[in-house]
Amino acid sequence: HTAIWKTDASSTDWNTASNWSTGAVPTTDVNVLIPTGASNYPVISSSGAAAKNITVNTSATLTINADSDLTLSGNLVNRGAVTLNSDSSNFASLIVQGTSSGNITYNRYVNAIGTDEWDLIGSPVASQTISGFATTNASPLATGGGSGSDQYAIGVYDNSDDSWTNYTTSTIGDAGSFDIGKGYAMGTDSGATVAFTGTISTSNETQAITDNDAANSGAGRIWNLVANPYPSYLNVNTNAD
Repeated sequence: HTAIWKTDASSTDWNTASNWSTGAVPTTDVNVLIPTGASNYPVISSSGAAAKNITVNTSATLTINADSDLTLSGNLVNRGAVTLNSDSSNFASLIVQGTSSGNITYNRYVNAIGTDEWDLIGSPVASQTISGFATTNASPLATGGGSGSDQYAIGVYDNSDDSWTNYTTSTIGDAGSFDIGKGYAMGTDSGATVAFTGTISTSNETQAITDNDAANSGAGRIWNLVANPYPSYLNVNTNAD
C-alpha cells in the first residue's frame, strides 16, 4: 500500500503518524508519495526511517538531517528536491537498494584550511561536474594564489611521484566530472558544508589500485586515494557496524 504525505501536514516531522494518509509512519514494505503543494514537507531527524519505494513529486521536498538516515528497500523517483545535510561530526545517510532517478543534493561538511587542514573526501553523487561544483560553492570553498593563477581547494593525488595538484581557474573548465570512488583533497575558508548535486549510484563502483612504488623503482608510492561513492556509510570490514 501507499502512504501519502498530507498536504496539510501539521509539521515537518517524518515520524509523526498523523502527517501520513495511512495514520502510520512508513515501514520497509510501504510505498511513499510526497505530493506537490504541501504546507510542510517531510524532514527526517532521527535514525531508522524506512520505506519501500519513494516518489517525490515536482516542487516537493524531502530532507534528511545530519545524524539521520533513510533506507529504501526499493526505488527512489525524485522529481522535486531531496537534500542530505551534515555538520562537523554528523552526516546524513540515504540507501537506495533498488534504482534511483533524479538528482539529490548532499551538503557535505568540509574542514577549514589552516585549522584542521585538508579533508580527504569523495563525491557522494555521480555526474557532478568539478567546474559546476566550484562555481556553486565559490563561497565557502577556499581559493588561493599559486603558479600565477588562482587555485581552488580541490586537489588530486598522483602516486607515481607522490604529488598533489590543485585545479586552477585555467584548468578547471576541462576537469570533467568527479570520479566517484576516487578521493580528492578539499578545504573551506572557515569550516562549512559544500553542495554536491547529482545522481545516486546504485551499482558497484570500482577504482584501479596501482603500486607505483615498485613500478617506479621507489620514486612513486603504493598509497592510493579512494573514497566512498555513495551517500551513506560503508562498512570497512565484515565486523564494522
